[in-house]
Amino acid sequence: MAASSERESFIPYTREELIDLCIDDGRLTADEVIQFRAFCELLAAHANFRFHALLETLKSNYAPFDPDAVTHPDRLEARRDQGKGEAIASDIKEDRFVDTLRYTLECANYRELDDMAIHEAIENAALIDLRAEIDFDDFDHMVFYYRGAAPTALELTRYYFWKKKVETAVFDQVVLGIKFKDAGYFHGRKVKVEKLNFTPGLMYLYMYRNIPKYDLELLFPNVKLHMNLVDRLLFILPALGAGISVIYKISSSILLIVGLLILLLMGPAYLHWIGLHEEQIQNYTPVLFAFFSLSVALGGFAVKQYFGYQNRRMKYMKDVMDTLFFKNRAANASVFHTVIDAAEEEETKEIILVYYHLLTHHAPLTPNALDARIEAWLAEKDAPAVNFDIEHTMQQMQALRATCPHHAGVAGMADELVLARVDEQGCCHVLPLVDAKRLLDNVWDNAFQYA
Repeated sequence: MAASSERESFIPYTREELIDLCIDDGRLTADEVIQFRAFCELLAAHANFRFHALLETLKSNYAPFDPDAVTHPDRLEARRDQGKGEAIASDIKEDRFVDTLRYTLECANYRELDDMAIHEAIENAALIDLRAEIDFDDFDHMVFYYRGAAPTALELTRYYFWKKKVETAVFDQVVLGIKFKDAGYFHGRKVKVEKLNFTPGLMYLYMYRNIPKYDLELLFPNVKLHMNLVDRLLFILPALGAGISVIYKISSSILLIVGLLILLLMGPAYLHWIGLHEEQIQNYTPVLFAFFSLSVALGGFAVKQYFGYQNRRMKYMKDVMDTLFFKNRAANASVFHTVIDAAEEEETKEIILVYYHLLTHHAPLTPNALDARIEAWLAEKDAPAVNFDIEHTMQQMQALRATCPHHAGVAGMADELVLARVDEQGCCHVLPLVDAKRLLDNVWDNAFQYA
């Protein structure tokens, strides 16, 4: 897989690997290493707690649209009959879920795929050489995000002998969320709802890995697949050739049957049009035999062509199923559970990087200089394609604040500790390790204020 020319914010290390890379730099003393690990542990616990709240928001708002829900099997009928107030509440839940999902995906360093890229994918093909049709009017909402887009040259075999090279991006991770319109919309279009591959009014979530950009259309549950022009010609031309051969072989039988029809409908005077005499037709035995021969020949040809079409169709469906089955990572509610875990991991790694570099770099650093320093450091660690998001990370660190009574300020009053701040000169600063741990410990102690 070629290196990506498009830099992303995803950090290609686990949290534990990143901590070890920081420590291996040798910039921390033995005592600081112990404290730094403790700080990272507290930070990871705080991120887990923060994103757990987002997970609960996703679960609560997804419940009315979850295709896998088992608590209320008749909820669709109830929704059709719901009052105006309940419909508004349902729309609010839908919007809240979509907004929260988008925010979580962006925290996990996924990027949104725009409409132009989706339509470009539909017009092209990579692994599966099919013509696809997707009706985007079927959707109330569509969420389409990816992470990792490596430009790749794929060598594919077409028609057993012809090899074709396709240049396309291959997405490491793809998340697709679709909220279908209610059943009334499909009834209005004269669509048989029971024949659909999905349930109207529900939201379907999918997560896949290693999907070529030009095969993204196969991920949509309402996709309609058709043979491309070459495949149609390969199917039709042999059928025409075989059909002409069959008709030539049974032409005499056809002639007798046509003569019988002329005799019955128009009289014997018109038989000379096709070169027959009345004596040839009056004996019905050869005519009946000809009819039987014609039926068997045409019927056998039709059955052969039908099964030929079905075999080719099954081959295509197998290709599609292989693509979806072996590359599927999660579906529906399990998708946002996976994304929450990824977002928690990414945000923790970003804060660790900023904190470590400000802690070990004693000269003042502006946010831009800090961003460049982190990207250069990651490039030294064999991760040259990271576009670090310093703005989002500083916002999260500045939001980590608490009033710590053990950290006395002027006149013995407790100070408000902030994990990171920007001074009047525009330079970034972080708390020392002891105070940073105290801050996170105080945040934990005050997470719940029930007493």
